[in-house]
Amino acid sequence: MSKKITVEEVRKTADLARIKLTKKEEEKFTKDLDNILDFFADIKEAKSENVEKFDHYKLNRNQLRTDEVLEKKEGLVEGIKENFPDSENGYLKVKSVLKNSNS
Repeated sequence: MSKKITVEEVRKTADLARIKLTKKEEEKFTKDLDNILDFFADIKEAKSENVEKFDHYKLNRNQLRTDEVLEKKEGLVEGIKENFPDSENGYLKVKSVLKNSNS
């Protein structure tokens, strides 16, 4: 179990951050911060001897795939167009999902 956070510490932190807290919020944040510190204490105690090292985030280069030009499948475009009831100027039209608030 980790060191308990006091209401005074929460008040001081809120004051430094220029945040006004109600009594209820002070109690809530005290409890929440205690839970967070307990969680980190649990992680610290976890056994990690047989865990594989996670360091592939340190790669110095991007992992990119090569660009490939794929053959256009015959009938694909026509099949897609069949699913759209309307088109305009060569573009497929879909129903509007946004409403004008002035309407």
